[in-house]
Amino acid sequence: MQTVKRIVQSLGLPLADASGYGRALETAPEDGEYAVRSGGRTAERGARGGGRAARRGPSALRTVVARAAVSTGETQLTFVTTGAELPSERALVAELRRALPNVVSIAHNVNGEDTPLVFGDKTRIVWGAERMKETLGDLTFELSPRAFFQLNPSQTVRLYERARAAAALTGGETLVDAYCGVGTISLWLAGAAGEVRGIEAVPEAVEDARRNAAANGIDNASFHVGLSEELLPRWAESGFRPDVVVVDPPRSGCDRRLLDALRRVRPKRIVYVSCNPSTLAKDAAALLAGGAYRLASVEPVDMFPHTAHVECVAAFDLGAEEERQPHSDRARTS
Repeated sequence: MQTVKRIVQSLGLPLADASGYGRALETAPEDGEYAVRSGGRTAERGARGGGRAARRGPSALRTVVARAAVSTGETQLTFVTTGAELPSERALVAELRRALPNVVSIAHNVNGEDTPLVFGDKTRIVWGAERMKETLGDLTFELSPRAFFQLNPSQTVRLYERARAAAALTGGETLVDAYCGVGTISLWLAGAAGEVRGIEAVPEAVEDARRNAAANGIDNASFHVGLSEELLPRWAESGFRPDVVVVDPPRSGCDRRLLDALRRVRPKRIVYVSCNPSTLAKDAAALLAGGAYRLASVEPVDMFPHTAHVECVAAFDLGAEEERQPHSDRARTS
């Protein structure tokens, strides 16, 4: 990133004033996002949440997001600006290609909103491939610029293995991955489940997930654009109630509406993959309230040694009273 920063400075690209973009949330290294930004702050990943009206004025550089694939050596750069123009675009691309031969994709994203979210909704490829490739275990993934992917692949394998153990799959279960991204957890667990459905708010990530399923020869996983708090109840009304739901939310935790939906739909087990123990604790309290669920296990996974950041895998089982009560009775009393 120092090379990118030097090129940005040498070209005199205008930098946005980061101080006004809402309350910048702490960015965890597992988000795989590094920023070159005026003020030096970054914000967490996510497609949820909004902001006030977009700022007006000349387009300025707000953030640079760099992603480097450990297995392939490929690098993907995404420049986030406040306006529709990427300043000094041709010169910037030329300098990046000369100085960084491993770069396979350069993208431009527009985010002029007063929000701590890194990305806006509009992304275009300025140069190179639309996606970069990375592997986890025996699986290969293609990643578009806005798609989330864990930063430490070797530990990610361990993390997902703990999630698989927590799910306690026997081969015939139905499973929903409520924040599926490009399908990493969905596809990792698909071989041990009967049917997997992934839900993701970012359309490009869902496209990636579908391509990744096809590329890896996995035919029992489907992926859907939308919000889990809306799709889960809708599916339940039509007769699909998953045995297991996996959630891997951003640092802010699960949307409260999703927690409410989980209590209504009542999967037998919820596997919570958390990158923020404090919001895991908050969400756990909501799931445990009234005996709806009980905490079966929780296990930390050290994704980034020598840092304070830790992931946790928690398993919640449906409470005994809830499990005995029919869904129709529960619907009348909730």
